[in-house]
Amino acid sequence: MKIIIIQKLQKFILFGILLSNLQACDFSLVEEVETEQLDTDNHKLVVYSFISPQDENIKVYVDSTIPTMGLLPNTWGSNTIEDAMVTLDNGQKEVKLIFNNPVDENGYETEESHYTISTDQFPIEVGKTYTLKVSSPNFKAVTASCSVPSEAPELSMSTYTYKDEDFMQTEIELLGLESSWKAEKERVNYFAFFINERTVTHFIDQEGNWQSYENEWYQERLFLTDEGNLGKDYKIRTELYRLANTDNEGENDENREEVILEGFLLNTDQLYYDYHTKMKNYTGDNLFTEPIQVPTNIEGGLGIFSAYNMQKVSIELD
Repeated sequence: MKIIIIQKLQKFILFGILLSNLQACDFSLVEEVETEQLDTDNHKLVVYSFISPQDENIKVYVDSTIPTMGLLPNTWGSNTIEDAMVTLDNGQKEVKLIFNNPVDENGYETEESHYTISTDQFPIEVGKTYTLKVSSPNFKAVTASCSVPSEAPELSMSTYTYKDEDFMQTEIELLGLESSWKAEKERVNYFAFFINERTVTHFIDQEGNWQSYENEWYQERLFLTDEGNLGKDYKIRTELYRLANTDNEGENDENREEVILEGFLLNTDQLYYDYHTKMKNYTGDNLFTEPIQVPTNIEGGLGIFSAYNMQKVSIELD
């Protein structure tokens, strides 16, 4: 038996040219494939978990596949499995994780439901291999293993200044952040590097009481490897678009702002790197984005079970 699969155009062509060419040309967009090549099991467990010695809790997210035709809308909901048996084994001890559905006082979910256990009860240690097993009625049981990488290299962060122009084309001096570390030479290294800017604004309300609110966003989000250049020295400059010469003196007693820059350097396994690199480069709502094959190590299902080791450095701007 054969199934006809309609494939998307591989390259973007200017719309006007495309319309005229389609009328004159016969594009070969049909490919025949044998059904034996297709995975017909569309009812699988989907498991995601990233473990680290620095985390307070281990979290495992368990969903199921949702058969669909075409593109899923951005608002599609979770298909969380609530009756799963989730266990984690380090070769010496096996523990069962408990289902957790975090809600606030109004009954609204504060984060996605998951299975969890504290790292006080079950520590994540460098060099150890952990095996995750998940089973649920009406689903095939799945399993995956990962090993925890060594400690992340020492991360150094410092500010620098650079010149730019404002909207009046006047030269101004702005603030940037330089981050650096050195990779080990003995092996191929995989890193994730994030810079988070957190701003805490303190103010006096109409009743004379101090209040505060907090905003945060990522300034940098990189996935890196030194494959082909072992022991590489990394130096990353991030332009913050903040005036270099500022202080809180003018804000004195009524409005004060704290700016904290947080650098996170993760020493990851290859699967963590491959997965996040693929996902970063994929834009699901872009019609001209080509389909991707998401890396998985979940035997019998889909998803990822991976590990990292993290170092964090914080700088408070004056």
